[in-house]
Amino acid sequence: MKKLALIVLVLFAPTAFADWVLNQKLSSLSFLTTKNASVTEKHTFNKMSGSLSDEGVARLVIQLNSVETGVPIRNERMKEFLFQIDRFPEALVELKFDKTKLNSLKAGQMMDLPVTANLKLHGVERSMDANLRIIKLTNDQVSVTTVEPIIMNTEWFGLQAGVEKLREIVNLQSITGAVPVTLSLVYNLQ
Repeated sequence: MKKLALIVLVLFAPTAFADWVLNQKLSSLSFLTTKNASVTEKHTFNKMSGSLSDEGVARLVIQLNSVETGVPIRNERMKEFLFQIDRFPEALVELKFDKTKLNSLKAGQMMDLPVTANLKLHGVERSMDANLRIIKLTNDQVSVTTVEPIIMNTEWFGLQAGVEKLREIVNLQSITGAVPVTLSLVYNLQ
């Protein structure tokens, strides 16, 4: 009888025993920088991977060498001087979530979820609060977006020397240390 109950449970509740994997083609992570107090530019990362596990852990790995600023020489300078990708090739975001809430969503439903995430960047780990919107697009696909930008500060992660180096190279008056970040992530059920 127990075996029959287990078989029925596995057949009719597949999302309870599966992981969600990031669909990189449909996902984006963007951040803004402001120079000379009035010029704001958008940047992205082109390579990420991640998962939402059945254990209630979300992971997002950002390949820092995939930074895209729209200017090839600036991409290279950010990789070398800001992110120092030879020493710190990736950033890692991890957080715990209530998996029963995700599993209870039906296709077309959404919920807002305040979370505390741990970000490991440039050898520093820091907790950050964020408000996420989860939308169950289909039974096999879920969207996770920021409700509002997450404001990070370069000083928190020891990036200020790299920011200063970039400022000096291009002879700017200033580069602001506050960096708004937005996420639009899509996960597919595996």
